Amino acid sequence: VVEVLSCVDLAVQKIDEAIARAERLKNGLMQQLLTKGIGHKEFKETPIGKIPKDWKVVRLEDVCVEITDGSHWSPKEVEKSEYRIATVANLKETYIDINSCKFISNEDYTRLVNEGDVPKRGDIVFSKDGTVGITFAFKQDYCKVGLLSSIAIIRPNQQLLFPDFGAYALKSPNVFQQITGLKTGTALRRIILDNLRRVNIPLPSIEEQQKIADILSFTDNILLLKKEKREKLGRMKKRLMSLLLSGSVRVSI
Repeated sequence: VVEVLSCVDLAVQKIDEAIARAERLKNGLMQQLLTKGIGHKEFKETPIGKIPKDWKVVRLEDVCVEITDGSHWSPKEVEKSEYRIATVANLKETYIDINSCKFISNEDYTRLVNEGDVPKRGDIVFSKDGTVGITFAFKQDYCKVGLLSSIAIIRPNQQLLFPDFGAYALKSPNVFQQITGLKTGTALRRIILDNLRRVNIPLPSIEEQQKIADILSFTDNILLLKKEKREKLGRMKKRLMSLLLSGSVRVSI
């Protein structure tokens, strides 16, 4: 029994090491691509650090159509429906964990839509209360999910700001340092919308934004696959422990 479970533990250890390597690679790429870009040789000093000479530094609000947050009222939970409500707790690194969201009624969801509390494809989702800084471009428009006020909805002007690049820029060390400095509150740390709107981000050409986002999205997909495998191994170990330690399944000597 110990040998069987040790094999699973070894597999978990190997995938954990692979995840750590992938995360180091991603962090290194983010630092490189969001400060030096692709193929640049001339750089300039800016309030957010050294960036390529032909990049700009802009306020987030200057390249967005709207920056708002989710609902300031809480829809009532129902037993089952096709509509959901998400909080910061339901946000993963690159998506909303729909299965963990509470069900809400059709009436409440319609109200959320009318009040602008439902993200659209291409919006940037940003956690602004409690755990600040979980951010990604929303692509789950096949899901009917509203957001509570702890989550900001950033709607970029897509002629100026590519959504995926905008999300990565907000997670970059130099930009996130600004966000950290703008947090308010004591018991619950948060960034208010007015401060979020004033955050400075680097702005390459839209073509370079897309190239940078494509590279970083590729590393995100690798990480996601490895983390899903890690979760499956964890579930498998629990199941094996239940079967083997109860004697439900015997192993040959």
